[in-house]
Amino acid sequence: MVCNLVSAISTVVFGWLFVFPLGLGLTGAALAATLGLFIGSVASLVYVLGFAGKLRPYRLKWSVKSLRLSVRNIGYRAA
Repeated sequence: MVCNLVSAISTVVFGWLFVFPLGLGLTGAALAATLGLFIGSVASLVYVLGFAGKLRPYRLKWSVKSLRLSVRNIGYRAA
């Protein structure tokens, strides 16, 4: 929730900055949205890699059996 809030606030601030004082118009709004999403992504990665107690990325298993079971599970979710 905090990461989404950081992303939204930075989008609004950069949007105002790029559109009005710098006069970039629609290009400035697009840059602000992109920059806001990037800042939110970095905040999420910092949280997951640094502060989350049980959330840790792990290496994928690239065996044939593991991939087959993953494809099977995707099929269950889609149905």
